[in-house]
Formats: sequence, C-alpha cells, structure tokens
Amino acid sequence: MLRVFIGLVLASLAAAAPAAIQERAPAPAAQGSREPTIAPAAAWVEPAAPSTPDPALADRPAQVLLADSQSLYGPDHSEHYANFAFLIQNAQGLQGLGNIILPWQPESSALIIHKVRIIRNGTIIDLLAGGQRFTVLRRENNLESAMLDGVLTAVMQPDGLAVGDILDVAWSLRRHGSTLPLRSENFFFLNGAQPVGRVSIRQIWPESVPIRWRGTGVFEHPQVRSTSRGTELSVELNAPQVAPPPAQVPARLQMPATLQLTQFRDWNEIGALLAPHYERAQQLAPDSPLRAEIERIAAASQDPRARTLAALRLVQDQVRYFALVMGDGNYLPATAEQSWTRRYADCKGKTVLLVALLRGLGIAAEPVLVNSQAGDSLGERMPSMLMFNHMIVRARIDGRSYWLDGTRSGDRILDDLASSTLGWGLPIRPGGATLEAMAYAPPTLPLLETAITYDGSAGLGGAVPMRMEQIFRGDGAVQLRLAIAQVGREAYLRQFRESITGLPNGITVSAVDFRDDPDAGSITFLYTGQATLPWNPVPGTAPAGGPRRFRFNNEVEMQIEVDRPEGPYRDAPIALPVPVYVASSETVILPAGGRGFSIDGGDFERVIAGSRFTRRAVVADGRATVRSEVRRIEREISPAAARASAAEIRLLQNDWAYLRVPASALRPAGRRP
Repeated sequence: MLRVFIGLVLASLAAAAPAAIQERAPAPAAQGSREPTIAPAAAWVEPAAPSTPDPALADRPAQVLLADSQSLYGPDHSEHYANFAFLIQNAQGLQGLGNIILPWQPESSALIIHKVRIIRNGTIIDLLAGGQRFTVLRRENNLESAMLDGVLTAVMQPDGLAVGDILDVAWSLRRHGSTLPLRSENFFFLNGAQPVGRVSIRQIWPESVPIRWRGTGVFEHPQVRSTSRGTELSVELNAPQVAPPPAQVPARLQMPATLQLTQFRDWNEIGALLAPHYERAQQLAPDSPLRAEIERIAAASQDPRARTLAALRLVQDQVRYFALVMGDGNYLPATAEQSWTRRYADCKGKTVLLVALLRGLGIAAEPVLVNSQAGDSLGERMPSMLMFNHMIVRARIDGRSYWLDGTRSGDRILDDLASSTLGWGLPIRPGGATLEAMAYAPPTLPLLETAITYDGSAGLGGAVPMRMEQIFRGDGAVQLRLAIAQVGREAYLRQFRESITGLPNGITVSAVDFRDDPDAGSITFLYTGQATLPWNPVPGTAPAGGPRRFRFNNEVEMQIEVDRPEGPYRDAPIALPVPVYVASSETVILPAGGRGFSIDGGDFERVIAGSRFTRRAVVADGRATVRSEVRRIEREISPAAARASAAEIRLLQNDWAYLRVPASALRPAGRRP
C-alpha cells in the first residue's frame, strides 16, 4: 500500500503527517475540508524527474525512482508537497502498491491531490483526468492502541495498474492554525534500508520565519541560496549510498543520514510555550473530587515516598489509557479533573493528573517530554517538538529525581524509578528548561528470580521431592497478569501445565500454582514434583566407587554481536538490552546433616561487558546452595571492550559449581545411612 509514510524512504513526510506545524491558513485554503481537493501543484513547486531504473535492483518487488519533498513555510501557514514514483517489478510489488492511502487531519490541514499517473512504456495514463477519484474513509487505525486521532483517509485502487508500470503520485498538505502558536519544523532521514533512485528535498522560508538547519551523512552539505521567496535549502541525491546500521547500535546511530529544520531557538522555548497550558490543567477547584483522594493518601502515610507511590498507583490503576489527539490534543492535555471524571486519559492527561496529586501532597513535581523509542538521540538533535512522542512526571524527594509514567502499570519500587531507559527529558516549566540526561541504573530486585529446592534428606540416590518458585517482577509480571486475566486462572494454569518442557535434572512436575501480589508488583509461580539428580564420577578419580558430583545449573547466558565488518559502524558502541536482572538458585537438602558433602567451584563477582556476574556457593546447616545473578549495569559498551571480554565470558560460561559427595552417601530416598 502507498501511504504518506510509505515506510520506504523518508520519515518526512514528517512534514506531511503529525500535526507538528499548526499555523493559520490563508483565505484560499480548504480549511477543515473533509474531502480532498483535486488541483495542480502550487506555482512555487519545482517538479522533479524520476530516476531511470537500476538493473541491479530488478529482483526487488518495486524500485523507488523518486522521493520528492518540498515545503514552503510562512508566518501564517505552511504547505508541504510530496511526489513519489515507483516501478512495479513483480506480483508482490503490485500487491503492495495497489492501494494508494493518503491520511490527513481535517482539523489541522487540507489535502490537495495533484496527480495519480501510470507511466507505461513512456505513455502517461492520467487517472484523475480519466475521472477516477479517491474514496474518503474514517478508519481510526489507532483505536487498537487506544487512540482517537480524527484522521481521514483518502483511498484509491488505481485502475489498470500492472507489473512493469511506474506509479507516479503527488499531493500536498496545507497546514492551518490552532490555539497553540507552534513553530515551523521538519525532519528527514535515510537509513539505507531501501534504495532510492532520486531523493529531492526543497525547503523555503521567508525572513520572517527564521529557520535553522542541521544535516548529517549524505544530507550534511545541502545547497542554500537566497531567492525572491526567502531562503531556499535543497538536496538532490542520485542513488544515495547509505550504509544501514548493524544490530545493537544505540538509537542515536540508527539514522545515519538526517536533515532537521526548526524555528525553535532553544529547548527552553518549547517548555515555556507549553508550560502555561499544563499549569492551568493541573489546577484543582476547591470542591474537586481529587482533593478527597489527596486527603486519603495523606492520611495513610506521612512518608513522601509512600505518598508518591500511592498517587502513581492511583493514576496507573484507576484511569485507563485512551488518547484524544484531534486538533490541539496532540500537544495540550485534558485537565486533571476531566481525566479523573472520565477515568481515561493519554500520557499528557495522566501526567497532569499525577502532577496535581503530587503537588497536593506537598511533593515537587513537573511534566517532562521524552521520546519512548529514540530518546538516546535527543542530545544530538536541534530543539524540536517533533522529537517527542511521550510525557512522564519528574517528582523530587530529598533532592533526588524519580521518573513516573502514569501510562504504565505495576510500578511498586520507588528506587527503581530513579532510573530511566529514556535517555533525555525536557521539563515543562514556566520560564523554560533545557534537556536533562536521565541516568540509568539496574533494578533493585531481580526481574526474574528462580529458586529450586531438592529434598534429599532421605537420600539422593533416586527420585527426590522438588519444589521450584519463579518470581516475575516489573513488566514481566504486568504481562503475565494481563494474560491470566484474558482466560481466567484455571484455564491459564491448565495451558501452562501443558506447555512445561525442558526442565533440568529429570524434573517432573505434578502440580503448578501461582500467587499474585499486586502490592509488591510480583507474580510467583509454584511448582512441585520430583527430580532425579545426575551424579557423575569426579574427573581424575576412580570411575567405580569413587566420589560423585552433581552439577548446579548455574549457566551464564550472554551473547554480544561483535563480529562487525569494516566500515563506518565497526567501532560504534554496542547497545545492551536494559533492564536485565536475573537470579537463580539451587538448593539441595542433604542427608545426614550434610556430612561429607562439599562444593567444587568458588564464589565470584565480576563485571564483564557491562554486566555484573555473581555466584555464591555454600554448604551449611544441612543444605548446599548455589546462587547466581546477572545484573546489567551499563546501557552500552565499546566493540573493543566486547571483543576483549569474549574470552572472559567463555571462561565464565565453563565455570560450573558442583556438589561433591562420596559414592557411599548416594543411597536411594527412604534408605537411611
């Protein structure tokens, strides 16, 4: 399908999609029209010609012959023109491009369609001139993501389109104003995933709209000149070569070629622009029902930490997520009282609600803009509203910042919220604020903790009783809770029992249950059954009658891709998945109080490749226990560090702990020594 974001080349049609440039339209604009206009391109547009097909790409479903984006910014409106041309090379390409889909928000823009043409062997077939028209649908494609955006979609199935044709489509979006005086901005990128025959970008702004720009990679040196309309920036690239980034690079390196334009002078200007609206939205009337909630939380505890968690839990659990992003809803929140009355809100509404509760409890709090997918890259960008897609709350307690997200669920450990994986945030503060780095730290408790106990008190030579606990915390517990709620407790347990495979040490499970502790934010699965521990001869001793040992299942699992080819990314940092904190322990209850038993393999604590590995082994009080942990403490490491640590990781993976015992002590269960 041909969409505005076509998914193939330039995010910009960033200019053509999010309502990021909302300005007043001049009188002729089809402001608020719920039907697209069919009209020629504006006089300021300069047509660009498609490239010739590349024979080396003949095996692709389609070739992108042209990606053309042109914008004209003004003090009272902006216009954004796009032209794409595709060569359809096989049935897959025909299926993919057989639907032309152009969405727009009529509350903030008008859609003008200029051409839909099929070029076949040099002959032009003009579908619009032939009478074919678009059908307008209101489809709300984002409802599954709990979002109502008011987007209309113009759809056409181009008649007669066939393999070998070139599909040539051009349209414009004319943006008009809103109550929020935003600035002009735009963002383009190429990541090398899809070859493009010709990339053409042209951006024009008058002196009254002071725009700055920055380019990287193939966009680093655009042509800039003065014209009768003002400043014109242009980029013309024929078959640009952009090396696609490898796996495991940080978000800031995943777009190797970018072109950013912005009218914002600095980050402070964004915060100052939004702050008055957010300050008003969190104000509570004297008789607001939220005041009763504040009093209830305050009465339950004097501890600001406990109060903060109680307010966060109220917003996470009692107000469902749903976004109304029509018009100014992209930027401005519902009031705290509206969100509480409706019992639904988006990230902005939940943020305002949480700020109102926290300030009512005497806790300093403010909204913070973030990017939930590419936050790591914000520190390298120019100030822009386009860079943000989410909002959270920063609470301050005893000089420490805590990052609270009302759209999440299950957050129960405040110290974990002093850490963030989002990279950078922009506080929304009267007078403005600059970007702030958000530090990452590992979780306080393991996100997955497994403990297995083998009861060999009556003998270890045969099957012994086994009990296992698995504790899920954080997002894992949240996802489990949702899965259980969908089918019910008994049905979930039945399905879970049927799926159990691959347990170590001959474990057979006879019963499974779980307990949910929403106050702790954890779910614990309980397994009971039997196990037959493998006892093998100790290397270097007599195979018959000599000592035996059991290997604890404390394997270190860690894979890092370090074999990168020569090129621009060979020495790029390696991004590590976070958060990671896994713990496992095995305990053997020993016969005869543990006399004669010992452990081969010592304790260790090592930091390797951004992770802390620990093992503790002990025989005491008739029990032998080995506990291992892997805790990710860094978000990224250098390839050199990864390569240097590879041998150490292999050594660690082969460093097993064993329970050693004389063969005479291995009597079947039930036969006492």
